[in-house]
Amino acid sequence: MTKLSRMQRNRWVWTVPLLLGMVVCGALVCGQSLLVAQEQELGGFAGPPGGGGMMGGGESGGMGGMSPVIKWVKPQGDKPVWLARGENSLRAREKMRRRLDEEREFQFNNQPLSSVVTFISDTYLFPVHIDAKGLEEENVTPEDPITFSTNMGSLRIVLQRILYPLNLDYIVHEDRLEITRRTQADFNGAVLAYNLAHVASNSSEGVNIVNTIKKMVRPDAWDDQGGGASCQMIGSVLLAKASEGMHEEIERFLALLNTVRPDEKK
Repeated sequence: MTKLSRMQRNRWVWTVPLLLGMVVCGALVCGQSLLVAQEQELGGFAGPPGGGGMMGGGESGGMGGMSPVIKWVKPQGDKPVWLARGENSLRAREKMRRRLDEEREFQFNNQPLSSVVTFISDTYLFPVHIDAKGLEEENVTPEDPITFSTNMGSLRIVLQRILYPLNLDYIVHEDRLEITRRTQADFNGAVLAYNLAHVASNSSEGVNIVNTIKKMVRPDAWDDQGGGASCQMIGSVLLAKASEGMHEEIERFLALLNTVRPDEKK
């Protein structure tokens, strides 16, 4: 049998790879067309701001190796149990935070820290827990004397004046306050949400605000500087995990920004 006749007899051996190649190429073309259509419908592909940085200022656009934005529809019906439980927890913690704004008279004259904590707990009717191990790491004991007095002041101010000089801070839980070292309070602090649309008119301004916060509010406490506090932008919302003291500073910073540029917000 000649070489040509053998090739003609076994021509199906060459046909199968050719057909497979045509199928693969067709699938790739269809997939690319689908991605282009999705990009046109959704207005481009959304990736992390600034090309992957936590708080960059870039806008969405181009594929860039990122997945396309897929719209989600909020489920109908009753709230899931985990969502209802989470909302209850947030309300309880916010109620505790508001109690800190109540003003009273405070007079401490060389009283042990433990006695001061007992006075606060009895006065405000919620538990105040001392993290003994955290205090020990800062060479502080519950017996260290505290001197402080004010005719009328909020518990927030009192705690700042008492704890900060000792390198301590506090965490607000749903049902109690916890006094511990400042670094521990940053790691285990509450996560609070700040909608920056109240003080910024676009995402670029929002990113600048967040970067400024990280430079002006305890710069060494953030995770990118080796600290325990962290933050992340989701849309216009800044989620910040930090001690109560840091949250107070963030709130004051945003309130100050809001007072000096109210006409610029749209």
